[in-house]
Amino acid sequence: MLKKRWVMIALAATLVAVLVGGFVLYTVLNSPQYTLKKIADEVKANGVKAVEPHLTGNALKAYNKVYDISQNFVVQLVTSLTDIHKVVDLLDGKSGPWEYKLGDTKTSGSNSSVTIHIIGSSFSGDLNLEMKKESGSWKISDVAIPIASWIFP
Repeated sequence: MLKKRWVMIALAATLVAVLVGGFVLYTVLNSPQYTLKKIADEVKANGVKAVEPHLTGNALKAYNKVYDISQNFVVQLVTSLTDIHKVVDLLDGKSGPWEYKLGDTKTSGSNSSVTIHIIGSSFSGDLNLEMKKESGSWKISDVAIPIASWIFP
């Protein structure tokens, strides 16, 4: 009888541990931070076009406008004469390796604000992202680039 009791206690403890572990795993895999890590890995591997499926709202509108403008020959020529091309090249996978660090993150329900610090060989700077959870997935809904944070050595 005592042995049966210990087996039941062990089974209950295992069940609780599995449920808690499952909840923690679900929470981590469905966080804005994890989503941004996946997006950054995709951008590093495939260039800036990989971010497109992860955008919504103002971020998608801005991306489409900037991408269309960036395809213009005159714009490409002008940006090639400034430090702006370093950012474009970095995001397009043409400027060598880059790393990122997640900064402040504030999440409230289905909204989140995240700061990302990007470090490349020819510059570093911050991106402030607003994210929304849509249909169970975190998407970037707005992007702010504090120009004062960017350094081009």
